[in-house]
Order: sequence, then C-alpha cells, then structure tokens
Amino acid sequence: MNIKRYIAKDMMEATRRIREELGPDAVILHNKPIRKKGLRRLFSPPMVEVVVAYEPQRREPVVVRLPDEAWRAPEKPAQQAESGREQKIRELNGKISDMQAMIKRPPEAPATPAPAIAPARPVAALQAEPGDADVDALAGKLSGMDLIEDMALSVSRKAKRAAKARGMGIDEAVRQVLADLLGKPEPIRVRRFERTVAILFGPTGVGKTTSLIKLAAHYTLEEKLRVGLINTDTYRLAAHEQLKAYADIIGTPLSAVYAPEEIVQALNEHEDKDIVFIDTAGKKPGDLQHQSDIEKLVRLSGAGEVYLVIAAPTSSRACREIIKNYNCLRDYKLLVTKTDETDSTATILNAKWLSGRPLSYVATGQNVPDDIQIADIDEILRRTFREESACLSRLAN
Repeated sequence: MNIKRYIAKDMMEATRRIREELGPDAVILHNKPIRKKGLRRLFSPPMVEVVVAYEPQRREPVVVRLPDEAWRAPEKPAQQAESGREQKIRELNGKISDMQAMIKRPPEAPATPAPAIAPARPVAALQAEPGDADVDALAGKLSGMDLIEDMALSVSRKAKRAAKARGMGIDEAVRQVLADLLGKPEPIRVRRFERTVAILFGPTGVGKTTSLIKLAAHYTLEEKLRVGLINTDTYRLAAHEQLKAYADIIGTPLSAVYAPEEIVQALNEHEDKDIVFIDTAGKKPGDLQHQSDIEKLVRLSGAGEVYLVIAAPTSSRACREIIKNYNCLRDYKLLVTKTDETDSTATILNAKWLSGRPLSYVATGQNVPDDIQIADIDEILRRTFREESACLSRLAN
C-alpha cells in the first residue's frame, strides 16, 4: 500500500487528478483545507490537501489454459468409438425425456411479446394501478437518476394527471410537480432589534464548518451585521483551529463550548450580536448520545434557525438514513453542500421528499464567502432535466 498527497484548489479538482493518475481503486484517507504561507494566506482562497492510499498496478501473468483433452492420454480407436456410441445414446435418452415432459405439460397461453427497449422499473412501480405502463416507464427513468422509488412513482402519477388535466406535455408536467415539491427556499430571517441564533448540524465530513464560515463572512462583510461564533465541535482540534483562523480574519469573536449546558453562558457572551452561529460536531448515523446533545443544544440555545447540512454526493440510501437519524428535530431547514462535486440533483430532491422541510442554501465550492447561495429552484430543475436527458441517452445506447 502506497501513500500519496495531493494539493488542489478544491475537492473536485483533487478527485479528478486522483482518478486520472491512480484509477478508481484509490482510497482517500483524509482531506483538510490549507492556506498559503505568509501574508498571501489572508487574501487567497483556501486550498485542499488530500491524502490517498493506493496499490501500485501490477502486471497480471499471462495464463495459457489448455483444454482438458490435452492432458489426457490418447485413446485407442476402439475406445473412442465406444465412447462416441455412449454419448449418442445419452443424447437420445435426453431428447426422449424432454418430449415426454412436453406431452404431459398442459398448454400455455401465448406470451405477449416484450417491447424492443423496456425501461427499468423500480420495485415500487410494480404496485402501480393496472394499465399505468406509462407511469411505470416514467418512474423507471426517475429512479434511474437515483431518486427514491416511492418519490419517483408519486411524481410520475401526479405528472400524468397534470398533463391530462391541463393539456401539457409530460416533461412540462414533471417540471411543475418537482417545482411544487421543492417549494420556495427559506434563508436566514434576520429581525431588527432581535438577536438571531442559527445552528448547523449533520453527519461528519459534509462541510458544516465551511458553510458556517461562509454565512458568517457574508453577514459580517457584506451585510455589515455584528456576528458571533460558538464552536461545540471540541472533539477535533483541527476544526476549532480552522474556525478560529477564519474568525480572526473577518474579525468575529469565537467561543468554545464543551457541554450542551454551557451554551447559555456562551450566548451571554454574544448578547450584543445580531446573529450568532453555532457549529456542531459530526458523528456517525445512529449515535443516540449525539442526537440527544443536538436536541439539547437547540432547546437551550433557543435557536430560531436550525439547519441540517447534507452533501450533494450522498447516495439515496444514505440520505434516507441521515433524515431518519435526525427526526428528533422537527423544525429545521436543508443546506446542501458540495454541489460542485456532482452533476446530480438527486440528494436535493430526496432530502426534500423524505424530510418535508424547506430548502435554504446550496454550497457550490470552497471559496469563502462566495461559494454559497440561496437555493435556486430554476437552476435545480435545469440540472435535473439535463441529468434526465443524459440518463435517457445511456438507456438508448
């Protein structure tokens, strides 16, 4: 096993270089943001350092396989003739048995010929109403884009009804159904003469700290508001150092909290702020203690802005697990990161469907504070339909 280090401007570039040089079997051990040395670090965007493990490619030995007959001693002519007669007898006996079975078998109804190109059908689509072949086909296309099966079937049925009722094409109907599903994004609501407390939570490695820094920098540098930061992710020293470095750059005070009960005192230190952002630790799904700590932090802080952070490359299965593990919180918004690392919008749609919570922001890169924006529903739909076209092209080929 060999180890190699890459430094790139963002994770997307690093991933591309790793695949080109080391192939798809390389394993990313860890990654972290880094900055240039000297004064330039204050004015240049952060870069990413990625450490990769890989196995050097080996030449496979060429193996020549000889047929079994090559290892056998040559048979005598009499033995060969005897073996040929026995083989013919076995073949005739097999044919006779097959004919007897066909005579005894009851006649079958003629099978309906299958279409030349049959789209993949999700498991849930098998439960569709009889005669809804077009619904099944459309649900199959959506499932092929990694959308959750029950959502794909629901969207297909609603689109079919909408197309029939309004006299529109099926593509336009699907677009309208998805637009209704995504709804209107809800960013941070800042109220005059009232402090806003925003808390970000989610699995490890999805970009919570980076997203928090982007939002804090935006409201400090562009909106000219007084911003405070509280870090509860004290399990990782690197996370606190990263947050402290950015807090120093934008001139924002930072407090550290080691237990949920300390959040009240930390908020008192930021009593004069317009917005206070709270960063949380990421834990593996199913960590009950972590869920309890998050629930306690939200309750004790009185946070009016709660955000579940989830990465765009997350699979549909993992997305379902994440939403399930954070169902202890009922009132939150969705913040999707790393949209620059995938062309798929499946995670945005899946998370919206599973949680029923509104979208807020999407992060499009590593640059602070530029690469975060309020979710653009039209852009999400454009990317979704580009992906659908690509999916159909793959099926056709």
